[in-house]
Amino acid sequence: MGDRSKRGTIILYGLTIFLSAFLLFDVQPLIGKHILPWFGGTPAVWTACLLFFQLLLLAGYAYAHWLANLKKLPLQGLIHLSLLVSTLFLLPIIPSEAWKPGGSEDPLYRILGLLAVTVGGPYFMLATTGPLLQAWFGQIHKGKSPYRLFALSNAGSLAGLISYPFILEPMLTRKAQALVWSGSYGLFILCCGLCAWNALRGDHPLLEGEASGSSARVECEKGEAAPSLRLLAAWLLLPAAASAFLLATTNQACQNVASIPFLWVLFLSLYLVTFIIAFEGSGLYRRRWCFPLLFILVLLASRELSGRLDASLPWQTALYAGVLFAGSMVCHGELAGLKPRPRYLTLYFLMIAAGGAAGGIFVAVAAPLMFPTYWEYHLFLAAVTFLMLAIFCFKSSFLRIWPLAKRGGALLAAGFISINLSVAITNDIDDALVMKRNFYGVLKVTDFVDDNIGRVREMLHGRIVHGIAYEDPPWRGLPTAYYGEGTGVWMAVNHHPRRLDGNPLHIGVIGLGAGTMAAHAAKGDRVRFYEINGDVDRLAREWFWYEGDSRAEITTVLGDARITMEKELAGKGPQKFDLLVSDAFSGDVVPLHLLTSECAKLYRRHLKDDGILAIHISSSNFDLTPVALGLAEAIGWEAVAVRSKERLEAATWEATWILITANRRFLDQAEVREAGESLSAKEGRAIYWSDDYASLFHLVNF
Repeated sequence: MGDRSKRGTIILYGLTIFLSAFLLFDVQPLIGKHILPWFGGTPAVWTACLLFFQLLLLAGYAYAHWLANLKKLPLQGLIHLSLLVSTLFLLPIIPSEAWKPGGSEDPLYRILGLLAVTVGGPYFMLATTGPLLQAWFGQIHKGKSPYRLFALSNAGSLAGLISYPFILEPMLTRKAQALVWSGSYGLFILCCGLCAWNALRGDHPLLEGEASGSSARVECEKGEAAPSLRLLAAWLLLPAAASAFLLATTNQACQNVASIPFLWVLFLSLYLVTFIIAFEGSGLYRRRWCFPLLFILVLLASRELSGRLDASLPWQTALYAGVLFAGSMVCHGELAGLKPRPRYLTLYFLMIAAGGAAGGIFVAVAAPLMFPTYWEYHLFLAAVTFLMLAIFCFKSSFLRIWPLAKRGGALLAAGFISINLSVAITNDIDDALVMKRNFYGVLKVTDFVDDNIGRVREMLHGRIVHGIAYEDPPWRGLPTAYYGEGTGVWMAVNHHPRRLDGNPLHIGVIGLGAGTMAAHAAKGDRVRFYEINGDVDRLAREWFWYEGDSRAEITTVLGDARITMEKELAGKGPQKFDLLVSDAFSGDVVPLHLLTSECAKLYRRHLKDDGILAIHISSSNFDLTPVALGLAEAIGWEAVAVRSKERLEAATWEATWILITANRRFLDQAEVREAGESLSAKEGRAIYWSDDYASLFHLVNF
């Protein structure tokens, strides 16, 4: 094989591996963003996607390991080429709407099935490319390290991830994104097919060695010992810890910040960067800078979890990202130091993939069954700390100077971290009457006594209060918190022209919470709650009394509100609400699909012509006023912002509601004009979100 031919083969291999990695990671936010609205916009959708991709990556690496160990390289090329061509019939990767959930079933297995049918075949072939082509490269080009191709693969993965939020998402519709990706996958098949065809034809020196009794392979493998069980365990556990840390961080951050593709991409990109640094080959990973950095960041994170570090939203995000980077850097840096010679390359990658899948299974499947809240993040903060501590105290050669002082300092830092994590766990379970964890997050009901009011019960979803209720008269049965007297929704109910005329109201409510809206309903009213989380419905009935005390007709429909309302519209027709209340945006996680122009038109079709749309946007992290104004303009109605003050004597909290209506009789009332600020005259403030693109970046409250 001539020098030019060798260079051409190396370029082809590099291009194929880079392209496969690019597509492998570009498809993850692409398909995740596409199905996110179908499953309520919860962070667990991304966790489920990552679990699927890790499992399929393991399957791809297992296939590559099996194929690379077949004796005849032409047979390897023939099998792989056949599978590549077969996946062309699975394009394009556009999810079928038949996979939309129908009610309150567990979404995890539905998401896994959807992904298997939609992207399973192409993703499997992409997953095989890195280890298989590196194995072929190591056999064909003796003396050249294939691990540089692994770094190139991770660079391609990083490029694929970054390209999505900054290029594909803002420029193309979801369908166009899927079509462009499918076309690019066709280009990959051409490149990878050429590699497989070369293997099939035998245009390289390896086959000469095979023809003469595989002497080249025998010479290469001579004297190489098989990996020990301890080494295999390290190959498995280190990537498992890093993978679990990635998913646990994503869950934790998305619960406290927002479930948006940017955060998914940010954390996964940092995770990949640590792979690149660790395997680049220049020895950039050093314990002397990674260990102190990780100790400091884990200490800060543990203080934040315990409530002792009141960090703003950007600082929280930066802290989560920094801890993930440092923790993954330690795991992957130590893993790279244990890499084998090329003979065991596919086994090495197989163990890495198995570890990644094991970490994903633990966080996505086992942890929700084991822990009542997101304690897996606490667990892995402790795990990486004590992994580092073990290496720090017993393995690090640079500790020869003042070893006792350095080891004592490390132990002291680990002690502080353990105390903070213990406080965080204690805070989570403190005063809890009941805790429920499922696909949609963690719910907690607490009970305490107020000296002036009496017994108070509240429901929390993560850190956000979903509703409070007072047990003793005269407070029992009063609407409280964001629904109390003087708030925007109070104004919409009590000043609705139909209420003033003595007529019953038909009220729709997106987000049940503790059921507080039932306190606003009078005899003869009908209230229809839309609630995606079945545990919220059960806790509201078992631990709160709003629904039980109400004289109105109360109905609760389980499932994502938008999907349910779409099915209602297609089936029995519009609900004809007098008032539609959307209370899903006051927490840290914003379901963006309920604020798009397409969803606004759905709301309009379910409302009467004189109806009122009330949107609660009391978020400490985001200013959603421009988006609400965009909704109003999308349906051609006027928007009024009602910003009420805290009134403890009325059990009412500070709240911001946007009331959208064309009902002039309501808008012209003196009380409404005095309490509300018209937003329709605010030129240039409106932001229009669509199902194809919605971004929270410019709405963050710093």
